[in-house]
Amino acid sequence: MFISFEIAVYCNYNQIDITQLFRIIINIEPAMNKLKHQLLSDISSLDLRRHKSSKFDPFKDEILFLRQNDMGYQDIADWLKKEKALSASPSSIHYIVHKWKSNHG
Repeated sequence: MFISFEIAVYCNYNQIDITQLFRIIINIEPAMNKLKHQLLSDISSLDLRRHKSSKFDPFKDEILFLRQNDMGYQDIADWLKKEKALSASPSSIHYIVHKWKSNHG
């Protein structure tokens, strides 16, 4: 069996028998694999996309409230223009409402 000089020095310095070191390594490997898989899972669940704010964001709660109370997208567009001085198409309002609902339940 070949062992590197560094391993031999480490074992000698720490007064560890080479077989003890291999037992330690063998026992650590499954735990490291589990940790590696958990980290990969955590990283993949992160949303790393850039989040550009929308002109609708300041009015999100109001827009969602109006939709929940069956106001149509054209009516919401008219309301935004009249009450908030914000020009928007019904399709852009539909898109942002769908995006908000899909991102946050």
